[in-house]
Amino acid sequence: MTRKFIATILAAAVAVTTMGSTAQAHHKNDDLIKFLGAATTLIIIGNALKNSNHNYGYSYQYHSPNKGKVYYNHKPKGKPALPGGCIRTAKNKKGQTYRVFSRHCLKNHYKAVHKLPNSCAIKYRNLKGKVRGGFGINCLKNKGFKIH
Repeated sequence: MTRKFIATILAAAVAVTTMGSTAQAHHKNDDLIKFLGAATTLIIIGNALKNSNHNYGYSYQYHSPNKGKVYYNHKPKGKPALPGGCIRTAKNKKGQTYRVFSRHCLKNHYKAVHKLPNSCAIKYRNLKGKVRGGFGINCLKNKGFKIH
């Protein structure tokens, strides 16, 4: 506020000074002197307004602290643990048993089953000999999934 007030007073003083000097000049160039005085006054007022602080001492910075990333909920990072109750025993062609995650069980007990990697999807035979779909345990562990 004080800068603006001082700029206004300064501009008025310059305007009065130039008008007084033009009134005393009684030569042929009265119009030129008046024009130059008025132009000088306008330049001084323009510079005073340009240099005045329009935000009254407050500085505004518009930036995003998270650099454009949007966080909707504060969920824990990482992948949710797979339910251990969905592990089934399967047989290979040689009759050896191994463990897999049942796709049917995961659909019922794991919300993000659609996000599991397709590279870990397998077909297996259960102990009764029926072909089922599932996921390899070691493959999922290698991809960063944990078992609950």
